[in-house]
Amino acid sequence: MKHILITLAFLFIVSCASIPKNASVLSSSVTQGVERLQAENENIIKALADIERAILDEDWDNIYNLIESKYRTKYNISNGTALSRDQTIDIATGAAAVREELLKSISDKESALILKSKENSQLVINMNKEVQNYLLSLEKYNEATEEVNALTKRITGINPSEIIGTIDNNIQNTINNYFN
Repeated sequence: MKHILITLAFLFIVSCASIPKNASVLSSSVTQGVERLQAENENIIKALADIERAILDEDWDNIYNLIESKYRTKYNISNGTALSRDQTIDIATGAAAVREELLKSISDKESALILKSKENSQLVINMNKEVQNYLLSLEKYNEATEEVNALTKRITGINPSEIIGTIDNNIQNTINNYFN
């Protein structure tokens, strides 16, 4: 009998929190949503990188002219002076190197952002899995509580669920009644 009273007291204290049915199923759909969001993040990051590449293509003539201007300044060649074939090749080679460096920078940033986005999504998914496991254990706990309540009622003739949850179920009505 002492064991039953301890069990009842424990159930009374712990069963104040109620877990909605199928909460763990809802939690698994959150994981699916995070995975879809991750895929969309990757698409956005790739689109932004593509925009940067398009800007490079659009501004290439201006960039090339800046490179030529820097070359002329470095070697003291005035703007009106024609460039030799070797000088033109040097400028074109330098421009190609600058272009490749800019493209690499865009790709590196794109990869870093995608990796960070994946890491962040995985963190959320892992936390959600922990919540899901917790909810599953609470669902099992609620099932066990219902079984213990049924056993207690059968053994003692007392139904613990008649008192457990009184506050949760009646607090709003009691407050409303007080102010009426």
